[in-house]
Amino acid sequence: MEMLAEDALIEQLINIGNDLRIGREMEGLMEIKNYANERFLELGEVIKQSELQAQVQTSLLALLTNALLRITEAHERRDWCGMADYIQYDLVALLQAINTKMDLLT
Repeated sequence: MEMLAEDALIEQLINIGNDLRIGREMEGLMEIKNYANERFLELGEVIKQSELQAQVQTSLLALLTNALLRITEAHERRDWCGMADYIQYDLVALLQAINTKMDLLT
């Protein structure tokens, strides 16, 4: 996987958030299920296999897990705008920060 393929993943997350905001939650949820979940698993593996210090790896994985938990909680409440916010702002910012950390290794 190219360095997280950040642009494609972020673009997809923004599209998912937009779907949720305009009432197309089924489309957004299917995209998360079919695309984003797989990418997050890949991201976790990239972090685990990176040359980052163990403490940094653990912190990044914890932040990612927390962000995904908040998204899941919003989904359970059927809070589509809240879910979109977590995806488009919090998760995108976290992915950009992770990518920056990973870029420092290369």
